[in-house]
Amino acid sequence: MGSVTRRWRHRYITTAVDTATCQVVDVFEGRDAGDLNKWVSGQFRGWRKNIRMVSP
Repeated sequence: MGSVTRRWRHRYITTAVDTATCQVVDVFEGRDAGDLNKWVSGQFRGWRKNIRMVSP
């Protein structure tokens, strides 16, 4: 008889916040720079050019 194992998959989310207004901009799945880059690249170019700072 073999043992049964269960793999746990952790799901992480990131919250994007406008630090000037303290308002939540969006919540998306992921937790690293690649996930952030993917999310940012999906935004409008005019919106992206107004980003001044990114903080961990």
